[in-house]
Amino acid sequence: NVAFKICRDNCDNDQNIVYQRAEQNAAYCAFGGGEPTCSVFTFKRGSYWPDTKTPVQDGNYVVEATATSKKNPDFIWTGQINFKIKLP
Repeated sequence: NVAFKICRDNCDNDQNIVYQRAEQNAAYCAFGGGEPTCSVFTFKRGSYWPDTKTPVQDGNYVVEATATSKKNPDFIWTGQINFKIKLP
């Protein structure tokens, strides 16, 4: 499975989490959907992070993905990518 977290500034503190989702099936879509096409989230003024009441705001964010192996649950990989939102 893959667990996704999107955090404001960093994911060091759970209070920074603005969105999270766990996916059990490949293609492991951060915003849902499924094979072969993931759902697309459109960032715009007045929108909220999916399934939350947290407004999308300009700023620096991190998406963190943690993958856990089905065959060996002790094998865990975590990666992060920084990105910036500038709403139109």
